[in-house]
Amino acid sequence: MHRLDVAAAAACAAAHADRDGELHPDVMTAIRSSGLLRHFTPRQWGGGPDTFADAAEALSRLGHADPAAGWCTAVMMSAARMATHLPPAGQQILWEDDPDAMIASTLRPEGTAVPVEDGWLIDGTWRYVSGITHCQWVLLSTRSGTENRFMLVPHRAWSVQDTWDAVGLRATGTHTVRVASTFVPAALSFTRQQLMDGHSTTTRSVPHEAVSGLFFVAPLLGAARQFLHTSQQDWRGRAGEAGSEGRALALGNGTGYLAAAESLLMRAARTADADQISPAATQRLRLEHATIADILARTVGMLFREGGTRAAANASPLARLWRDISTGLLHPALNLTRIAIEYAQSAPPPHETDSPA
Repeated sequence: MHRLDVAAAAACAAAHADRDGELHPDVMTAIRSSGLLRHFTPRQWGGGPDTFADAAEALSRLGHADPAAGWCTAVMMSAARMATHLPPAGQQILWEDDPDAMIASTLRPEGTAVPVEDGWLIDGTWRYVSGITHCQWVLLSTRSGTENRFMLVPHRAWSVQDTWDAVGLRATGTHTVRVASTFVPAALSFTRQQLMDGHSTTTRSVPHEAVSGLFFVAPLLGAARQFLHTSQQDWRGRAGEAGSEGRALALGNGTGYLAAAESLLMRAARTADADQISPAATQRLRLEHATIADILARTVGMLFREGGTRAAANASPLARLWRDISTGLLHPALNLTRIAIEYAQSAPPPHETDSPA
């Protein structure tokens, strides 16, 4: 299926998905058929092209159609990239028969892993796992002694606790996963340090923190562009009303702000596509992703206020978009306050953070 068809399917089902609290199965089928989920699958297993610039564009386009669909796709694409840190034998288990495997993930280490012969015995409960009800696999972060390890667990080994009842991104199904005393072979595990260092076994080495924020902010940028477009349509229908000049100013400013956010996102994506990413560049990329999120928060907030009472009505598409964007911006990878302080405390000389234009 063409990627534009995926966006069209997601847009048609967005309002119903928000009410149902889950993406429609047809939308998930469209996502799977689009090739997006194999974007970071290693080429020997049928994947590619694996560039972050292409991923950012595709996720922004899907987030424009439906933030929840864009968010779940971003999580699954990121999880596939994370899974490239598995040993070759584990990658074969995962992708040999299905390069479009749907993988959920969580970075929060909430379960335990006890070493046993040829693997680990894991047990625990993991919160906030987006798209889990649709996935065949999940990557779970566990505590194993003094180190943290990721474990790839098949669908048959977990149960889902229906705990996601948020004000926004309702259709992402970001529920809780429970795994009880389950064996995970050594081939289906890698250390958290490998992920943070970017020591992938098959693709370019990219530290996870250099790109984590990109996956979350890209669909939110698309959603913000849809918010701007919807606001423009609403303004045209209300031209001449009291306050229309203020709305016009907000729309003009918003157009510029989102153009700047898009430019910064693509600049960051091209930097991540470079052959080498230094620790200084990694910190700079974290800051840029969080800065993009801050631009989105300010822009959407400004436009929402200018939309007046009608924008807050439950039936308004602006209300749903505002809820989805505001919820997505709460992700820790987009927390500008924390990331800016950390960056300032360890800021390297300016030339060390230079990146391609």
